[in-house]
Amino acid sequence: MRRPDVNGGLAADAHLVAEILSAAEGAALSTGSPRIGPEHLLIGCLTTADPSARAAVAADGIDDRAVRAALARVLDRAVLTGAAPAATSASNDAADPDVLLAGSPPLAEDGSEVLRRARVLSRMHRPRGLQSADVLVAVAELEDGTARAVLDELSVDRQRLFDFRDWAAGR
Repeated sequence: MRRPDVNGGLAADAHLVAEILSAAEGAALSTGSPRIGPEHLLIGCLTTADPSARAAVAADGIDDRAVRAALARVLDRAVLTGAAPAATSASNDAADPDVLLAGSPPLAEDGSEVLRRARVLSRMHRPRGLQSADVLVAVAELEDGTARAVLDELSVDRQRLFDFRDWAAGR
């Protein structure tokens, strides 16, 4: 059996995903979210040792603190308008056996989809492997939801991120 290359192989990808999920878990817990969603993965990808996501949004002057503040504003507005996503899903999650009442929140379905899409993006530019920027671009590709609202709140140039994705893929 061939051992995965640590510089871009499965072990490195798994390590990066674990690092992103760890930070995303903390972000979910701090916002009281019952699940880890794309908005939490957005924070996670900006706090990893891999600098690619931070570099991709550097021109916008964005870091994880700015994302956390924007997330708080988006959630506050949702509560004020009665469209709070966390409040709606919390009641649905109460009967869900996958939701842990104490401990780590599970990954939301849209969060899983973001990680799957990031993996696809990473394969477009092998042998480099998964990078935090792949997760960032996968979040930016979302058409709606809290993470999209956070990026809009921060005036992130999503097209520039898509151009970065296409450049990285050699298109």
